[in-house]
Order: sequence, then C-alpha cells, then structure tokens
Amino acid sequence: LRALDSYVRALLPKKKLDSIMKEADSLELALPPSLRTEIKAVSDSSGVSYRDLVAFNVIPRLRCSALAVWNTAAADGKLLMGRNADYFGMGLSDRGSLLVAHHPDDGNPVLAVTFLGMVGGFTGINSKRVAFGNMLVFNAREDGTDWRGLAIQLQLRIAAQIANTAREMADILKKQRHVIPMNVMIADPTEALVLEIGLSQVVERTGEDGVIAASNWFRAPSMYSDAVACDRYDALVSAA
Repeated sequence: LRALDSYVRALLPKKKLDSIMKEADSLELALPPSLRTEIKAVSDSSGVSYRDLVAFNVIPRLRCSALAVWNTAAADGKLLMGRNADYFGMGLSDRGSLLVAHHPDDGNPVLAVTFLGMVGGFTGINSKRVAFGNMLVFNAREDGTDWRGLAIQLQLRIAAQIANTAREMADILKKQRHVIPMNVMIADPTEALVLEIGLSQVVERTGEDGVIAASNWFRAPSMYSDAVACDRYDALVSAA
C-alpha cells in the first residue's frame, strides 16, 4: 500500500494532486464515524497518511459496465450478473486489486471487489446473494458535486450490509446523498435493476426480455444532457 501510494503521487501532476486532496478534505466531513475509524486503522497499520487514504476512498473516477441476464435470456433461466472494469489502471490494478470479506458485528457479511487502502467496494455480493456494481456517468443533466454526499463505493458496502434483496438495497440508495452522478446495477436471484443516480433525483431502469445493461451514460431522458451512443453498452446487449 505504501508503494502504491508513492506511485500515485509520482504519476499525478502536482496541480491535479492538489485538486484531488482539496476535494477529499471536503468530502471527508460526510464520512460516518465508523468509516473514519476504519480508514484511520488502515493508516496506522500501513504508515500511509490518513489524508491520502481518505482521498483513495472518496474520489471515484473509473469507467465500467455491467450486464444481467435471466429467464429466456439465460441458458438455465437463472439470473446472472457481471461487471467489467473498463478503465486503464496505469499498471496498478493487477498489483492492488483485492477481494475482501467484511464480517460486520451487525448485518450481512459482504464480499467486495476493491483495492488496497479502500474500505468500500465497487463491486460485490452479500450473504443474501444481493450483488452490486457502480459505473461513473459522463452525460448527467445535473453535473456537479454534492459535498455533503458519501462516495458510492462506501454507500454500496453499507447498503449491502443491510439489504436482504435487490429491491431493499435500491430503496436504501435512493434515500442517500451521493457525491456525483452514478449508475448502479443491483441484482438478486429474482430481479436486476439499474439506478440512474443524479444529484437531486434517481430513476430506476428495469430490463427487457430478461436483459439489462449499463455503462457510463444515463439513458433515462430526464437524467441526461445528451443521448450518447456507447459501443460497450451495445456490445453487451448484443452478446446477451
């Protein structure tokens, strides 16, 4: 983790790094006490500064896509969800990616796909078989930052510890403040859906003919500034 922290600092221009740290300082104020304690523990045990680790945990900036199929679109009729990490990882992803099993004192255990130093998860599944994955959005009508919000990867872990179904997890996320616009796919053994999360509203998308997909663009007309064609989205739907 110390090595990765030094790589990131070496790769990012000073102006960009200063901007990220300033954002992290503002977003740190919204962290629940339990997550601050956890990040502080990672800092104490690794020697990486608490401020750097806060930035790792509250600044999401990744391209991704997701697909779920079920009923007649699935070979055995059972729901299957997958998520791609479609981003350039600067050669660090294969060195810092982790599977982490969280066993909270209260709530559901959660298996999270995450990264060294991060206490949340961009992808994962809980013990009730509720799966999730998020995707950054680039065409939001309301483009900006809610400094009172909590980063999506932290929201996902917290919600997964509580929710017993995809519907329950969706309802939890709809009530929260989110930092930036985001797509989130959620699935359980019986249904899959996509939440298009804006700064002031959330639109829920359901699938057609047992297929639902998402990438880095909103598709609900009320949510986007421009309709954007996405080759990755089209490829997923075509493959399904």
